[in-house]
Amino acid sequence: MTMTNLAEELTDYSDELTTIAHQKLKAFFQTINHSPSPEMLLGLWHLQDTMTKMLNGEAEKYYYLSSLDPGVGKTTAIRTWLEAYLESDTQHGVLIGLERLEEIQAFITAARLPLRTPTLFSCLTNQMRVRN
Repeated sequence: MTMTNLAEELTDYSDELTTIAHQKLKAFFQTINHSPSPEMLLGLWHLQDTMTKMLNGEAEKYYYLSSLDPGVGKTTAIRTWLEAYLESDTQHGVLIGLERLEEIQAFITAARLPLRTPTLFSCLTNQMRVRN
């Protein structure tokens, strides 16, 4: 797949939230010198677009999985989508599930949630330890 084909495919599915989130994702990748292939970028775009469709009630009611390899940018795609969403006129809640406390802490820090929305997020774990 060429970048031209990728751009054409993305144009076909353009949605403002998805587009802004994907621009944020690519901008972040530039800052860390991460260059996913066009196919990987397309997979990350589909991940973000699926979240937009879920938000808008347009996604089928299934479990969605991404088979992209570790390190491609799935968590970063979710984070940049959340950032774009929080910068928009937010009307719905978002639930993000992570496996380990370290992942939760890293996600909250990377998404700047305490700075962006100090009273609009919470974290539920099965651990007794609480951190502010």
